[in-house]
Amino acid sequence: MPRKRTNGGVQSRQLDERFALSYQPEAPDHGRPELALVDRREPRWRYAIIAVGEKATQLWGLDTFPNEVLERAKAELRGEGLLG
Repeated sequence: MPRKRTNGGVQSRQLDERFALSYQPEAPDHGRPELALVDRREPRWRYAIIAVGEKATQLWGLDTFPNEVLERAKAELRGEGLLG
């Protein structure tokens, strides 16, 4: 798993050129931990929430992230017509 980076409390792991995982220990809208898949294509990044609360923290702590979780998040983005 790529190294973790932090930016103003938000932590991220780059998965490839297009996708990254984003973890917020306290999301601004609800104050709980939140894990999301980020599609970093220009012009605007898109997000699919993977988990909130304790589950988000557990998943973020894994050295190897479950592929089935990533595939579900990518499918969610595709379902919204956001992935090509």
